[in-house]
Amino acid sequence: MRKGLMLGFIYAGTVIGAGFASGAELYRFFGIYGSGGYIGLGASCILYALLGYFVFYIIGVSKVESVFELFGKGIFSRFITVLNFCFMFVLFCSMTAAAGAMGEMLFGINKDICGLLFCVFIFLCVFQGKNDFARLNTILTPLLLIFGIIVGIRILPPGKIKFSAALSEDIKAVYSAVIYVSYNILSLAAVIFPFKFYLKCDKIRIIASICGSMIMFAFGVCILPGIVVYCKLTEGRALPMLYLAGRFGGGIYCCLYSVVLFAAIFTTAAGSFFGLKEELFKGKAGMILLLASGYIGSLLGFSDIISEIYPFFGILGLFNIAIIVYNFIRTIFQNKESS
Repeated sequence: MRKGLMLGFIYAGTVIGAGFASGAELYRFFGIYGSGGYIGLGASCILYALLGYFVFYIIGVSKVESVFELFGKGIFSRFITVLNFCFMFVLFCSMTAAAGAMGEMLFGINKDICGLLFCVFIFLCVFQGKNDFARLNTILTPLLLIFGIIVGIRILPPGKIKFSAALSEDIKAVYSAVIYVSYNILSLAAVIFPFKFYLKCDKIRIIASICGSMIMFAFGVCILPGIVVYCKLTEGRALPMLYLAGRFGGGIYCCLYSVVLFAAIFTTAAGSFFGLKEELFKGKAGMILLLASGYIGSLLGFSDIISEIYPFFGILGLFNIAIIVYNFIRTIFQNKESS
């Protein structure tokens, strides 16, 4: 049970990044559909649970020693794996940029300096290995959820949401959920792979996949109403929920949501950094190279990375879903034949 919850926290921390926690990504994928956004959010929760379990099962049952071999040795499978690592690097860049933007907004310090300090902080927290990484997620992800729910409820005035029964919007919201999940699931295998020993137990796999998806859903369903109601106020803002927390909740709620945002930024950045260093950037020299590259990439800016680069991975992520489903079915049959 404890190991399953730990992996569930890592799962949630990996997929709830600054884009989701800030509300910008949540509105773009779900909020624009009004009440249909809740349908899309629920669909994404189901997809996260299913695909998360598929990935955990493949990792736990397979005997491969590297994530590069996890989804097969074919050219297309290797391409998807390389794509996963490319997205993890983009994630690290975007989270570093988000940390810089948050530091500038809260403290008035230049965002490039804040981003550099964030990279150093990531290095100090994660470089010792998977135990430190797991411990940090076990602490930060529950805080992210609890404070997110508190602030989400606080900023929402009663009786402000209008529900629509437009089927076409619901269908669009479900399709949007598929696109959203397709690229956010890209980094999961590389982040979780070092914990494959725990995933040999099916009970742990089930708990981890359900826990991770439910944290995402509970967080999203609490902050989505405020994002929808106040969409005009937050238009053009990089961190809309932080703005709403300060405007309608005051200083204490702004502080609480600052913790939420930092937790979301840190857990996603740490997950990406951890997965990349375990497979590609080993040793201190490799980690320093990764940090330097990520920092340079972050200079593009959080909003530009989200709007210009993420959609590219969203389309390619659909192939990733197909690869996961195919290899899950293949692994089941291989496991039956060997037993």
